[in-house]
Amino acid sequence: MGTKLVFKTKRNKNGDIVRRKARLVVRGFEQVHGRDFDQTFAGVCKSASWKLAMALAARYDLEIVQMDVETAFLNAKTDVDIYVELPPKWKAAGMTDNEVALLLQALYGLKQSPRLWQLTLRKALKSLGFEPLVTDSCLFINRQDGILVVTYVDDFLALAPKGDELDAFIYELRSKWTLEELGDAEYFLGVRIVRDREHNKLYLCQDAYIDKILDRYGMNNSKPVDTPMASGALELIVPFDGTALKKDIEEYGSIVGSLNYLACQTRCDIAYTVSVLSRFLTNPSPAHIKAAKRVLQYLKGTKYLSIVYGGDVDNDELMKLHGFFDSDFAGDLHQRKSHSGSVFKLAGGVVSAVSKRQSVVAQSSTEAEYYSGAKAGQESEYLRQVLNEMGYKGEDAQRVELHGDNQGALALAENPEFHQRTKHIATKYHYLRDRVEKGRIELFYVSTEDMVADGLTKPLGATKHARFIELLNLQQLPKHLLRGDTEE
Repeated sequence: MGTKLVFKTKRNKNGDIVRRKARLVVRGFEQVHGRDFDQTFAGVCKSASWKLAMALAARYDLEIVQMDVETAFLNAKTDVDIYVELPPKWKAAGMTDNEVALLLQALYGLKQSPRLWQLTLRKALKSLGFEPLVTDSCLFINRQDGILVVTYVDDFLALAPKGDELDAFIYELRSKWTLEELGDAEYFLGVRIVRDREHNKLYLCQDAYIDKILDRYGMNNSKPVDTPMASGALELIVPFDGTALKKDIEEYGSIVGSLNYLACQTRCDIAYTVSVLSRFLTNPSPAHIKAAKRVLQYLKGTKYLSIVYGGDVDNDELMKLHGFFDSDFAGDLHQRKSHSGSVFKLAGGVVSAVSKRQSVVAQSSTEAEYYSGAKAGQESEYLRQVLNEMGYKGEDAQRVELHGDNQGALALAENPEFHQRTKHIATKYHYLRDRVEKGRIELFYVSTEDMVADGLTKPLGATKHARFIELLNLQQLPKHLLRGDTEE
């Protein structure tokens, strides 16, 4: 396969060039599966996992330092013979046009390079006393020193109590690779991390990312709106009878993809709208494109809304892991399927939020809520397991409080009975009942007015949406904490 030279510049947060570099890159798109490679894998941590780590950092005032490994992939050795052509005029002395080079180390562009680097990273961390979590292999923990490492390919966050152990760990890493040490974490995965140690708070905000996508789609000067989806918009967001232009499909897909990343990381307030818009990626109508750009208008006026962890750390009710699940009934006007929503909070802030159309047609609101509760139960089990592996000892990691606003669904989950109205429900949806019986989940009723997941199941008017933001505990990033820098 061929190679090419790529020239890049690296800039700091102020936009100043700090380094120019040239990189030899493999033309990986020429690789053929089964001939040039067998397995691919990129080590990226799950959104919920690293936010659980941030929540614990806020609650226990842990240090968070950031670093990345320079030219990380070049540190991984190849595991099979790989031959490449060198770029024209870059042949080694004495090489002819018919000769090729044998790779000894992985190169950027090679499809298996991320996997080879992950194997190298895991081996190195294991030698330092770290083990990966079973629930997320991109998080590593050293139980003896109390250090948790979050990895996203070659980016690292290291969390630990104040002490010499963290410095010793960084020193050990420095002996293995060339590190770029970034000090206290400020940006990770496009998310701004802001500490307010005086008030025991940690903010996660994507204002710089929002500015970037507003500029990309020409929405810098758009007028802000109060909600991500207009009232009554569902009647217009239906399958398109016509055929979308190729440029509209590409633009729409790009916008929705950008919004989906926001919704997954910090902006769960747009999760429902993004879920609905994602149904029409292959053939968007003008109404779909207009609805997507409305979300950008909403973000323009709310770009500093942030997930907040910490605050009153002595308030056990606020700090513990707890969740909410909700559903509409037959809200999809096309397929008459219901929409599920769930939210889990730890240390006062959202660590997981899911908004998704149900795969089956529910025959009643109770049934729709029961399906939603089953999915929320599965998510609670995952979060509980991650916390246990992180060494969290709270009782909430043994039994999670789950809140619903439908008495019938709660009764169905708590009472192991079957009758004519429920005998058609598939076995997998009784997962919630099983977890309740085993004592892993404790169910509570909450009024619809206090249901945190309500905005993940339907579009809300301005007043109710403001209440939704309040229940999520999304807060404006205080201006005095802003340093005026932008994402790299």
